Amino acid sequence: GRALLAICNVSVRAEVDAAVAATVAAFGGVDILVNAAFSNPSFGKPFVEQLEAELQVNLDTSFKGTWNFMQS
Repeated sequence: GRALLAICNVSVRAEVDAAVAATVAAFGGVDILVNAAFSNPSFGKPFVEQLEAELQVNLDTSFKGTWNFMQS
């Protein structure tokens, strides 16, 4: 089989677009997309004690990262 390493910050749309473009160039398209990026800097901390910046990192990698790939 073949593989492609496409490193990107999933919360940055331009980087996602570049990763998808590289994938399309190498394989002709994307048939299956698995969104597994996740970052939780406040792991183990009760939700109500999370700082806004910690929550934002979580949202940017999990929700926004998934949305960016679906849009790209």
